[in-house]
Order: sequence, then structure tokens, then C-alpha cells
Amino acid sequence: MEKQKINLVENSINTSGNFTRPELMKAFWKYTKEEIKALARVELKIVKEFVTIELEGWSYWKNKETRLKQIINE
Repeated sequence: MEKQKINLVENSINTSGNFTRPELMKAFWKYTKEEIKALARVELKIVKEFVTIELEGWSYWKNKETRLKQIINE
């Protein structure tokens, strides 16, 4: 779950790919629990679209949706 949270923060701040791992972790710890939940809500809206078109037998987007919901409900 922690990896998913780090990915949410990284996606929100690192569009150019210029952050090193230590810089990313420093930025990550500045985010509050509520800010991370807000990022998860935004991503969940996007993921829900992919869940509806995911091929039968695949579960990547469904699993991601589940993880995001868990973050939101923490």
C-alpha cells in the first residue's frame, strides 16, 4: 500500500522525471494523509474508466481500483 501512495505523490509532482529517489521521499513525507486521499480520489475516477473496458480475465485495473479505495478508506 505504501508503494501505491508513493506512486500517487510521484505522479502528482514528477511529470518531468527529474526527481531523485531521496528528493521524492522528502516530498512524499510532506504530504498529509488527506492530500494523499485526494490524489487517490482523482486517480480513482480515471481508473474506473479502464475497469469498464478491461478484458475478461485481466485484473490490473480492478486491483488498482481496490488499492485506491483502500487508501481512501484508511
